[in-house]
Amino acid sequence: MAKPLAAMTISLPEYVRKRLPPHVLSPLASVKHINLSEVKFHKFAGSLAPDLVLSPLISPGFDALDLLAALRDRRFAGRFLMLAPAVPDIPLIRAEMLAQAGGVDLDVISLGASSTLHEV
Repeated sequence: MAKPLAAMTISLPEYVRKRLPPHVLSPLASVKHINLSEVKFHKFAGSLAPDLVLSPLISPGFDALDLLAALRDRRFAGRFLMLAPAVPDIPLIRAEMLAQAGGVDLDVISLGASSTLHEV
């Protein structure tokens, strides 16, 4: 039996976490919830690293670019999904984030639309 996905949500409100569809976060996943200020206290490389990190794209006091830089600096090797509100140009936002990714496997999805996960 495969080990359950180890996921971490960062600054993702509870009402959003509860509405995540199973194609974004499996109900069988082991999930840890932290705030952006706690990132510096967690491992993002090695055996203790999460397989998946989920965060909002932007919210009050939070910008996913800052989190992306922290994950990149900590050599995060999992997948980083940023959840966006219904915005007009997800592909443009994704392209801008990929330009800053430095090797981090990422995607930007809109939960309020028919956005799909992309292979990176």
